[in-house]
Amino acid sequence: GVLINGVCWAATNVDEPGTFAGRPDEVGMLYQWGEKIGWSATVPMVSYPVGAKWDDAGSPTAAWLDMSDPCPEGWRVPTVEEWKSLCDESKVYSEWVKEGNSQGRRFTDRSSDASIFVPAAGFRDYHDGTLFSVSSVARYWSSTPVSSTAIRAYSLTFNDANMKPARPRYSGNAFSIRCVRR
Repeated sequence: GVLINGVCWAATNVDEPGTFAGRPDEVGMLYQWGEKIGWSATVPMVSYPVGAKWDDAGSPTAAWLDMSDPCPEGWRVPTVEEWKSLCDESKVYSEWVKEGNSQGRRFTDRSSDASIFVPAAGFRDYHDGTLFSVSSVARYWSSTPVSSTAIRAYSLTFNDANMKPARPRYSGNAFSIRCVRR
């Protein structure tokens, strides 16, 4: 992992459940909040495990349970507070860059120069899983629900112009996952 502002971040996104993408510029898979089913960040829409059915209902739980966490062993979905720490401009510098085949943000710890690249994979809309905004917008889930109903959860949203580390979003959308060390 890479230590930035006191949090140990994975160097790459989650790909299939329980695995990391091979390189930082690989976008990995997209996940609905609280679920362990990965959805492709490309067209056509493919799931892992294969044959899963898209569910637009949103999460019925108030927590992202360990059994449904798509992060590999020893890692977990970050909290909204951990996303806020990555976006703390007094301690972390970020810039919109292209790395490999992906647009995204490079986050660099101001005291150590340690950095991670976080690609803009776009997202899948809850209605029917339509893929939007590939290479122009990033949406990453936190494990923090907005309320006990978990119909909405906080996410990091960024593009080339701004970042919002605590944006409430409907849990039926499928976003990227970047894990933190347990």
